[in-house]
Amino acid sequence: MPTKHRRIAVIEDDDLAEALEKVRPLVGRKAASVLVRELAMRGVESLLDEEARRRESMEELIRWSTTPGAMDRGALREARRLSVGGETEEW
Repeated sequence: MPTKHRRIAVIEDDDLAEALEKVRPLVGRKAASVLVRELAMRGVESLLDEEARRRESMEELIRWSTTPGAMDRGALREARRLSVGGETEEW
């Protein structure tokens, strides 16, 4: 079908073929190219959501670690000492 958009060739290797077969029961009969595009678009959303959650977690950790009294530094030192097996730099 003619299109003004650039085409991208994708090799259907064993891993891709297996992935497509796994999702076929969920999506019905679709051309492989349509299915690959839909999965790519879902993958983008999933990666963006994952990155947003990671950033939110980091911001929360920064808030927690910089708010006076929010973090028990003594307990943190003890946990690190026990996990590393000795005293480490002072926090």
